[in-house]
Amino acid sequence: MTTLMASLSLIVPSSSSQATSYPTSPLTSLVRPLLPQPAVHSRLRERCGFNLRITTSPGSACGPRSPRVHVHPHRNNLPRRRGHKKRIVFYEDESPAIEAAKPFTPAVEMIPLDPIPPDDNCLQELVPGLSVAFALDDGPAARIALEEGHTHIVEICFSPAGPRACAGGTTEEIHEERAQKLRLVLPASERAREGRAALALTDLQLRTARDFLAQALPYALASRPDAGNVRILITTPAGRPTDAMAVAGCYLSFVSRKSVDGVLRCIDEEEDYLSVWKGEVSGDEVERAEKIARAWSWLTAVAVKHDDHDQDRDQSES
Repeated sequence: MTTLMASLSLIVPSSSSQATSYPTSPLTSLVRPLLPQPAVHSRLRERCGFNLRITTSPGSACGPRSPRVHVHPHRNNLPRRRGHKKRIVFYEDESPAIEAAKPFTPAVEMIPLDPIPPDDNCLQELVPGLSVAFALDDGPAARIALEEGHTHIVEICFSPAGPRACAGGTTEEIHEERAQKLRLVLPASERAREGRAALALTDLQLRTARDFLAQALPYALASRPDAGNVRILITTPAGRPTDAMAVAGCYLSFVSRKSVDGVLRCIDEEEDYLSVWKGEVSGDEVERAEKIARAWSWLTAVAVKHDDHDQDRDQSES
Protein backbone atom coordinates (compact mmCIF):
# COMPACT_ATOMS: atom_id res chain seq x y z
CA MET A 1 0.00 0.00 0.00
CA THR A 2 2.77 2.28 0.86
CA THR A 3 4.52 1.50 -2.40
CA LEU A 4 1.37 2.18 -4.38
CA MET A 5 0.87 5.62 -2.79
CA ALA A 6 4.41 6.52 -3.47
CA SER A 7 4.05 5.74 -7.13
CA LEU A 8 0.83 7.70 -7.33
CA SER A 9 2.48 10.67 -5.77
CA LEU A 10 4.90 10.67 -8.66
CA ILE A 11 2.11 10.66 -11.22
CA VAL A 12 -0.51 12.97 -9.59
CA PRO A 13 0.96 16.22 -8.39
CA SER A 14 0.02 17.37 -5.04
CA SER A 15 -1.90 20.54 -4.50
CA SER A 16 0.95 22.00 -2.63
CA SER A 17 3.38 21.74 -5.54
CA GLN A 18 3.51 24.48 -8.19
CA ALA A 19 1.42 23.80 -11.31
CA THR A 20 3.43 23.18 -14.49
CA SER A 21 1.97 24.23 -17.92
CA TYR A 22 2.63 22.09 -20.97
CA PRO A 23 2.27 23.39 -24.50
CA THR A 24 -0.67 22.18 -26.41
CA SER A 25 1.38 21.88 -29.65
CA PRO A 26 5.05 21.20 -30.08
CA LEU A 27 5.28 23.90 -32.89
CA THR A 28 3.92 26.68 -30.77
CA SER A 29 7.27 27.52 -29.30
CA LEU A 30 8.89 27.56 -32.72
CA VAL A 31 6.51 30.17 -34.41
CA ARG A 32 7.60 33.77 -34.01
CA PRO A 33 5.01 36.51 -33.66
CA LEU A 34 4.26 38.37 -36.99
CA LEU A 35 5.43 41.98 -37.17
CA PRO A 36 3.26 44.67 -38.87
CA GLN A 37 4.20 45.02 -42.57
CA PRO A 38 5.19 48.51 -43.87
CA ALA A 39 2.54 50.34 -45.82
CA VAL A 40 2.97 50.02 -49.62
CA HIS A 41 2.18 53.26 -51.53
CA SER A 42 0.41 52.70 -54.82
CA ARG A 43 1.17 54.81 -57.93
CA LEU A 44 -0.83 57.90 -58.67
CA ARG A 45 -2.26 56.54 -61.93
CA GLU A 46 -3.45 53.41 -60.06
CA ARG A 47 -5.10 55.46 -57.34
CA CYS A 48 -6.80 57.65 -60.02
CA GLY A 49 -7.86 54.67 -62.07
CA PHE A 50 -5.81 55.76 -65.15
CA ASN A 51 -4.32 53.00 -67.25
CA LEU A 52 -1.45 53.91 -69.63
CA ARG A 53 -0.21 51.45 -72.17
CA ILE A 54 2.55 52.19 -74.63
CA THR A 55 2.87 49.88 -77.60
CA THR A 56 6.27 49.92 -79.24
CA SER A 57 5.77 46.98 -81.58
CA PRO A 58 2.45 46.71 -83.40
CA GLY A 59 2.95 43.01 -84.01
CA SER A 60 3.53 42.06 -80.36
CA ALA A 61 0.49 43.86 -78.86
CA CYS A 62 -2.00 43.98 -81.68
CA GLY A 63 -1.40 40.48 -82.92
CA PRO A 64 -0.27 39.48 -86.36
CA ARG A 65 -0.71 42.10 -89.09
CA SER A 66 -3.65 41.62 -91.35
CA PRO A 67 -2.84 40.79 -94.94
CA ARG A 68 -2.79 43.72 -97.37
CA VAL A 69 -6.16 44.27 -98.97
CA HIS A 70 -7.52 46.91 -101.35
CA VAL A 71 -8.92 49.30 -98.81
CA HIS A 72 -8.49 52.60 -100.62
CA PRO A 73 -8.89 53.16 -104.37
CA HIS A 74 -5.26 54.18 -104.83
CA ARG A 75 -3.06 53.17 -107.70
CA ASN A 76 -0.54 51.60 -105.29
CA ASN A 77 -3.22 49.15 -104.11
CA LEU A 78 -4.09 47.96 -107.59
CA PRO A 79 -2.57 44.79 -108.96
CA ARG A 80 0.38 45.18 -111.24
CA ARG A 81 -0.31 44.72 -114.91
CA ARG A 82 2.13 44.59 -117.68
CA GLY A 83 1.47 47.01 -120.47
CA HIS A 84 0.88 45.70 -123.90
CA LYS A 85 3.70 46.18 -126.32
CA LYS A 86 2.94 48.77 -128.94
CA ARG A 87 3.86 48.06 -132.46
CA ILE A 88 5.07 50.99 -134.51
CA VAL A 89 4.41 50.65 -138.20
CA PHE A 90 5.61 53.14 -140.76
CA TYR A 91 3.55 53.75 -143.86
CA GLU A 92 4.58 55.69 -146.89
CA ASP A 93 2.32 58.72 -147.37
CA GLU A 94 1.82 59.52 -151.02
CA SER A 95 -0.31 62.63 -150.37
CA PRO A 96 1.15 65.98 -151.54
CA ALA A 97 3.19 67.96 -149.05
CA ILE A 98 1.39 70.70 -147.11
CA GLU A 99 2.49 74.18 -148.06
CA ALA A 100 4.16 76.33 -145.42
CA ALA A 101 1.86 78.66 -143.53
CA LYS A 102 1.72 82.13 -144.95
CA PRO A 103 2.78 85.03 -142.71
CA PHE A 104 0.01 86.79 -140.83
CA THR A 105 -1.32 89.84 -142.59
CA PRO A 106 -3.40 92.25 -140.47
CA ALA A 107 -6.79 93.20 -141.84
CA VAL A 108 -6.16 96.87 -141.10
CA GLU A 109 -3.05 98.38 -142.56
CA MET A 110 -0.74 99.78 -139.90
CA ILE A 111 -0.06 103.50 -140.18
CA PRO A 112 3.68 104.12 -139.91
CA LEU A 113 4.87 106.93 -137.70
CA ASP A 114 6.42 109.93 -139.33
CA PRO A 115 10.20 109.79 -138.89
CA ILE A 116 11.88 112.90 -137.55
CA PRO A 117 14.19 114.32 -140.18
CA PRO A 118 17.43 115.56 -138.62
CA ASP A 119 17.12 118.91 -140.38
CA ASP A 120 13.41 119.56 -139.80
CA ASN A 121 12.05 121.51 -136.83
CA CYS A 122 8.54 119.94 -137.24
CA LEU A 123 6.75 123.26 -136.79
CA GLN A 124 3.11 122.52 -135.85
CA GLU A 125 0.26 124.90 -135.02
CA LEU A 126 -1.92 123.41 -132.28
CA VAL A 127 -4.56 126.14 -132.00
CA PRO A 128 -4.75 129.56 -133.65
CA GLY A 129 -1.87 131.58 -132.26
CA LEU A 130 -0.02 128.65 -130.54
CA SER A 131 2.67 126.53 -132.24
CA VAL A 132 5.38 124.09 -131.19
CA ALA A 133 8.70 123.31 -132.84
CA PHE A 134 12.11 121.74 -132.27
CA ALA A 135 15.04 124.09 -131.76
CA LEU A 136 17.88 122.79 -133.92
CA ASP A 137 21.53 123.64 -133.35
CA ASP A 138 21.87 125.54 -136.62
CA GLY A 139 23.23 128.72 -135.17
CA PRO A 140 21.67 132.06 -134.22
CA ALA A 141 20.49 132.80 -137.75
CA ALA A 142 18.29 129.71 -137.93
CA ARG A 143 16.84 130.46 -134.50
CA ILE A 144 16.02 134.01 -135.49
CA ALA A 145 14.35 132.75 -138.67
CA LEU A 146 12.29 130.27 -136.63
CA GLU A 147 11.20 132.88 -134.13
CA GLU A 148 10.40 135.44 -136.82
CA GLY A 149 6.79 136.63 -136.71
CA HIS A 150 6.07 135.43 -133.15
CA THR A 151 5.24 137.83 -130.33
CA HIS A 152 5.82 135.44 -127.40
CA ILE A 153 8.29 132.57 -127.17
CA VAL A 154 8.65 129.83 -124.55
CA GLU A 155 12.17 128.46 -124.94
CA ILE A 156 12.84 125.08 -123.31
CA CYS A 157 16.59 124.56 -123.45
CA PHE A 158 19.65 123.31 -121.64
CA SER A 159 21.94 125.62 -119.76
CA PRO A 160 24.27 127.48 -122.14
CA ALA A 161 27.98 127.16 -121.68
CA GLY A 162 30.21 129.99 -120.55
CA PRO A 163 29.32 132.92 -118.34
CA ARG A 164 25.60 132.52 -119.07
CA ALA A 165 25.51 129.07 -117.52
CA CYS A 166 22.76 128.47 -114.91
CA ALA A 167 21.43 125.59 -112.88
CA GLY A 168 18.65 123.29 -114.00
CA GLY A 169 15.11 124.35 -113.08
CA THR A 170 15.87 128.04 -113.62
CA THR A 171 13.20 130.31 -115.11
CA GLU A 172 14.20 133.50 -116.89
CA GLU A 173 11.91 136.04 -118.55
CA ILE A 174 13.52 138.21 -121.24
CA HIS A 175 12.01 141.20 -123.04
CA GLU A 176 13.52 141.56 -126.49
CA GLU A 177 12.72 143.92 -129.33
CA ARG A 178 11.21 141.18 -131.44
CA ALA A 179 9.26 139.28 -128.78
CA GLN A 180 8.86 138.49 -125.12
CA LYS A 181 10.67 135.31 -124.20
CA LEU A 182 10.36 132.90 -121.27
CA ARG A 183 13.35 130.58 -120.90
CA LEU A 184 12.97 127.30 -119.01
CA VAL A 185 16.30 125.62 -118.30
CA LEU A 186 16.43 121.81 -118.14
CA PRO A 187 18.78 119.88 -115.83
CA ALA A 188 22.15 119.03 -117.34
CA SER A 189 21.60 115.33 -116.54
CA GLU A 190 18.83 115.19 -119.15
CA ARG A 191 21.21 116.02 -121.96
CA ALA A 192 22.77 112.54 -122.11
CA ARG A 193 19.56 110.56 -121.49
CA GLU A 194 18.87 107.76 -123.96
CA GLY A 195 15.47 106.55 -125.10
CA ARG A 196 12.25 108.40 -124.38
CA ALA A 197 12.75 111.86 -122.92
CA ALA A 198 10.41 112.19 -119.94
CA LEU A 199 9.01 115.42 -118.54
CA ALA A 200 11.97 117.24 -116.93
CA LEU A 201 10.34 120.59 -116.13
CA THR A 202 9.58 121.36 -112.49
CA ASP A 203 6.14 122.27 -111.15
CA LEU A 204 7.24 125.88 -110.74
CA GLN A 205 8.34 126.03 -114.36
CA LEU A 206 5.01 124.59 -115.52
CA ARG A 207 3.10 127.11 -113.41
CA THR A 208 5.20 130.02 -114.72
CA ALA A 209 4.72 128.91 -118.33
CA ARG A 210 0.96 128.53 -117.78
CA ASP A 211 0.60 132.10 -116.49
CA PHE A 212 2.92 133.48 -119.19
CA LEU A 213 0.83 131.94 -121.97
CA ALA A 214 -2.51 132.75 -120.34
CA GLN A 215 -1.54 136.39 -119.96
CA ALA A 216 -0.37 136.61 -123.57
CA LEU A 217 -3.24 134.62 -125.11
CA PRO A 218 -6.30 134.48 -122.83
CA TYR A 219 -9.33 132.44 -123.78
CA ALA A 220 -11.11 135.44 -125.26
CA LEU A 221 -8.32 135.84 -127.84
CA ALA A 222 -7.58 132.13 -128.27
CA SER A 223 -11.19 131.46 -129.29
CA ARG A 224 -10.92 133.95 -132.18
CA PRO A 225 -9.71 132.75 -135.59
CA ASP A 226 -6.97 135.37 -135.79
CA ALA A 227 -6.03 135.10 -132.08
CA GLY A 228 -5.81 138.89 -131.89
CA ASN A 229 -2.50 139.00 -133.82
CA VAL A 230 -0.79 137.11 -130.98
CA ARG A 231 1.66 134.44 -132.10
CA ILE A 232 3.16 132.12 -129.48
CA LEU A 233 5.93 129.61 -130.18
CA ILE A 234 7.06 126.85 -127.81
CA THR A 235 10.50 125.50 -128.71
CA THR A 236 12.17 122.43 -127.23
CA PRO A 237 15.41 120.56 -127.95
CA ALA A 238 15.29 117.95 -130.70
CA GLY A 239 13.88 114.65 -129.48
CA ARG A 240 12.10 116.14 -126.44
CA PRO A 241 8.45 116.69 -127.45
CA THR A 242 7.14 115.76 -123.99
CA ASP A 243 8.15 119.04 -122.33
CA ALA A 244 6.56 121.19 -125.02
CA MET A 245 3.30 119.20 -125.12
CA ALA A 246 3.04 119.24 -121.32
CA VAL A 247 3.34 123.06 -121.32
CA ALA A 248 0.79 123.39 -124.14
CA GLY A 249 -1.65 120.92 -122.54
CA CYS A 250 -1.42 122.62 -119.15
CA TYR A 251 -2.09 126.06 -120.65
CA LEU A 252 -5.01 124.93 -122.86
CA SER A 253 -6.57 123.04 -119.95
CA PHE A 254 -6.26 126.11 -117.73
CA VAL A 255 -7.94 128.60 -120.11
CA SER A 256 -10.61 126.19 -121.45
CA ARG A 257 -11.44 124.60 -118.09
CA LYS A 258 -11.08 121.15 -119.66
CA SER A 259 -8.96 118.28 -118.44
CA VAL A 260 -5.39 117.94 -119.66
CA ASP A 261 -6.10 114.40 -120.80
CA GLY A 262 -9.08 115.58 -122.87
CA VAL A 263 -7.05 118.37 -124.47
CA LEU A 264 -4.22 116.05 -125.45
CA ARG A 265 -6.65 113.45 -126.80
CA CYS A 266 -8.19 116.07 -129.08
CA ILE A 267 -4.72 116.84 -130.41
CA ASP A 268 -4.00 113.13 -130.95
CA GLU A 269 -7.20 112.71 -132.97
CA GLU A 270 -6.27 115.42 -135.46
CA GLU A 271 -5.18 113.65 -138.62
CA ASP A 272 -3.36 116.66 -140.06
CA TYR A 273 -1.04 117.02 -137.08
CA LEU A 274 2.44 115.54 -137.14
CA SER A 275 2.61 112.27 -135.23
CA VAL A 276 5.80 113.34 -133.49
CA TRP A 277 3.68 115.54 -131.20
CA LYS A 278 1.08 112.85 -130.42
CA GLY A 279 0.98 110.48 -127.46
CA GLU A 280 4.17 111.78 -125.86
CA VAL A 281 2.81 112.61 -122.38
CA SER A 282 2.39 109.63 -120.05
CA GLY A 283 -0.35 109.16 -117.47
CA ASP A 284 1.77 110.29 -114.53
CA GLU A 285 2.90 113.36 -116.45
CA VAL A 286 -0.72 114.17 -117.32
CA GLU A 287 -1.58 114.08 -113.60
CA ARG A 288 1.24 116.51 -112.86
CA ALA A 289 0.07 118.90 -115.56
CA GLU A 290 -3.54 118.55 -114.39
CA LYS A 291 -2.54 119.50 -110.85
CA ILE A 292 -0.83 122.66 -112.13
CA ALA A 293 -3.74 123.55 -114.43
CA ARG A 294 -6.22 123.37 -111.53
CA ALA A 295 -4.03 125.39 -109.18
CA TRP A 296 -4.99 128.94 -108.20
CA SER A 297 -3.88 131.85 -110.38
CA TRP A 298 -4.64 135.55 -110.40
CA LEU A 299 -5.45 135.19 -114.12
CA THR A 300 -8.48 132.98 -113.46
CA ALA A 301 -10.90 135.91 -113.56
CA VAL A 302 -9.62 137.40 -116.84
CA ALA A 303 -7.99 134.64 -118.89
CA VAL A 304 -10.17 131.60 -118.25
CA LYS A 305 -13.33 130.57 -120.07
CA HIS A 306 -16.50 131.37 -118.14
CA ASP A 307 -19.82 129.59 -118.45
CA ASP A 308 -22.92 131.37 -119.75
CA HIS A 309 -24.27 131.58 -116.21
CA ASP A 310 -21.08 133.28 -115.06
CA GLN A 311 -21.18 135.73 -117.99
CA ASP A 312 -24.82 136.65 -117.29
CA ARG A 313 -23.98 137.20 -113.64
CA ASP A 314 -21.05 139.45 -114.56
CA GLN A 315 -23.21 141.48 -116.92
CA SER A 316 -25.93 141.89 -114.26
CA GLU A 317 -23.38 143.00 -111.72
CA SER A 318 -21.93 145.56 -114.12
